[in-house]
Amino acid sequence: MPTAQQSTSEHSSSRRTVTECKPLIEAATKVIFRHNAFRITGLPVDATAREIAKHSDRLKMMEELGQGASAHNAAFSLDPPPSVDQIREAIQKLKDPERRLIDEFFWFWPREFGKSASDPALQALARGELQAAYDIWGSYENDPADGVVATHNKALTTQIIALDWEKIRAERDVDQKRAEDIEGYWRRSFKRWEKLVEDDRLWDRVAARIRQLDDPRLRTGFVRRMRASLPEALDKINAELALSYAQAGKVELARLHIQFMRETNQGLDNAEKTAELVLAPVKARLWEQIKRAEDKLRSAPSTGPQIAKQLLDEAEKCARLFDLFFTNDHEGRNDLFDEVAKVCNLLVVAYHKTTKDDTTCLAILRATLPLTTAIDLRELLEKNIQVFGGNIRLKEVDGVYVMLKSIQDADDSAQSKLDRFEKEAAPAIMKAAGIVGESASFVLLGGHSARDSELFNSAGVVLREISVEAWNNGRDAKTALRALELALQCARDTELRKRLEHDQQTLQRLIEQAAQEEVLRLAAQRREEEKQRNQKTAWVVGVGVVVILIIIGNLFSSDSTSPSTAPRTPPPPQSSSYTPPSGYNYTPPAQDNRNTYRVPSYISSELRRDKQAIEAQKLILTSLAYEIDSERQSLNRTSQWAIDQFNAKVEKYEEMRRSYNQMVDNYNEKLRRYGR
Repeated sequence: MPTAQQSTSEHSSSRRTVTECKPLIEAATKVIFRHNAFRITGLPVDATAREIAKHSDRLKMMEELGQGASAHNAAFSLDPPPSVDQIREAIQKLKDPERRLIDEFFWFWPREFGKSASDPALQALARGELQAAYDIWGSYENDPADGVVATHNKALTTQIIALDWEKIRAERDVDQKRAEDIEGYWRRSFKRWEKLVEDDRLWDRVAARIRQLDDPRLRTGFVRRMRASLPEALDKINAELALSYAQAGKVELARLHIQFMRETNQGLDNAEKTAELVLAPVKARLWEQIKRAEDKLRSAPSTGPQIAKQLLDEAEKCARLFDLFFTNDHEGRNDLFDEVAKVCNLLVVAYHKTTKDDTTCLAILRATLPLTTAIDLRELLEKNIQVFGGNIRLKEVDGVYVMLKSIQDADDSAQSKLDRFEKEAAPAIMKAAGIVGESASFVLLGGHSARDSELFNSAGVVLREISVEAWNNGRDAKTALRALELALQCARDTELRKRLEHDQQTLQRLIEQAAQEEVLRLAAQRREEEKQRNQKTAWVVGVGVVVILIIIGNLFSSDSTSPSTAPRTPPPPQSSSYTPPSGYNYTPPAQDNRNTYRVPSYISSELRRDKQAIEAQKLILTSLAYEIDSERQSLNRTSQWAIDQFNAKVEKYEEMRRSYNQMVDNYNEKLRRYGR
């Protein structure tokens, strides 16, 4: 059972078929007034055939003499002035009674036909005095007999001004004030046209004019058709403006004129049919392109992607236009774009048979799908999208496995392998699995990790081997830790994750042990170097002392002046506490060296050596303290040399005490880490 909307649409369509005035619909364009024969020639609408011929000859002569501009100084004169060809075409148009009547209808009427030469308003227009003419019409607009003429002329005035400004606005932007003025002109015109459409006085005057013309080719039935078609003709003017603005990318202006179409003459017009009429050329071009694509499908399947892309580009342009005028459930719109989608699918399938190019085919079908509305066609496209996407994914996954294998078997360093994994393998894995990124907590986003668990687990195994290799072959802690971190992000298998977590704990302990071992090794090295320097210094000092004593003995007597520097008193050695180790040793389990971390075995012996060094240093300090105390009692305070020697020994003691305390602190710190 048809809906109310369908019934109304069918009634309007039927009425249009029977009563449509084709010449009026054809004339109703955005340039209706610029092509008006009376505007081009400057003739009044009631000019006789003789007057037309005489005026035509005069205009042509003036145009040929280059004086055409002076003949067009009336209100609404065209700028630039019409050419000789335009004048000739306009004169020819006036010989067709139907086309003449329509141009008369859309130009200024005298208050009484046949008396334009004496009509005050039309004479004011001829002098270019538009406001004066407008005021004259306003003076009798409410007249019961002739007011319809004034309303008609005022409707034309505001509509012509609005259209002339639309021509300017299509070429350049206008300010907000001017835009508001243009909209005002349109609305004043619509207000009067809506009254005129149903005003019998208007149509009685048109019928009287037909009788006055007395042309057998023009009958009064033409008036009925004009009256029935006028609302849609007026809509068509705004529809064309909307289309031209939409094609120029001025969508807001396009929407404004579509709004005008829908607001005016409601119940008397059929805005949807008018939109179809305006879009008919656009639709025809797309159908022609569909036909050419079908021809290419049979003759050159290898060009399928290029043809499909051209067809889709044109369809997308059309879709934007159709979506401005119609809703998404418009039958004509959907049938057209479903046909586009069907042809694109055929082009893609034919192309794939010869090339196996899944990537290009997938891209085209994804662009096609949004245009499709038919359920069965959408299902077909979605199925083909899945097939092409699956093929691409299989190729990508196979490529990732090959890449992982090449990284695993490479002779490069562990760091080089990890760099290659991060730069090449990781992006490839994410692409193959459909991963779009990761969260702040390093959780992978998107994709199908469960579906690709085997791929992720394989990556985790390769990364674990890189970590083990980095530590065992070069003690590269940074690479080993980073590889394990990535491995844990990849691993999906529970047992693999447990193993990686255990590896992480083990590696952290080994890194800490290695750091402490390095500290102890450097400390031992520094002690050995200090010992060698001290031995060399002691020998040099001994020789120097003997020489100095001889010199001093010769220069000074035993009653020398008082020394300038007092002897220093060394502080007693501190008794820094430390806890001796209760025993430390770690033996790694016997496993394959490639898959285990090896623990250095010299840490416990190094601790013992360090303890012995601390005890020895303490004895030296104690002995040196007693020696200093003894020397203080017998120090020759009158000898500056003796005082300097004593103070040097005190400074040496203090330096050794600081070294001793540092050794104790280092030893205790190590015990806190490894002595448990």
